[in-house]
Amino acid sequence: YRWSPTQQGPGSNLAQAYVRFARDFREGTHVCPTFDDAVTRHRMLHAIEIAAATGQRQTLG
Repeated sequence: YRWSPTQQGPGSNLAQAYVRFARDFREGTHVCPTFDDAVTRHRMLHAIEIAAATGQRQTLG
């Protein structure tokens, strides 16, 4: 789905993110990822790296 005019180049994804952020701010919704979402992804990727290096299952929490 596109929320801003289609453009060529790397700025297109950023434009989509800004449109979602503005809509969330205006309408009080939560479509755009938050800083907490980024922290969760970072922890998940770190656990994947540890699991790959050690061969041991990791848990998040």
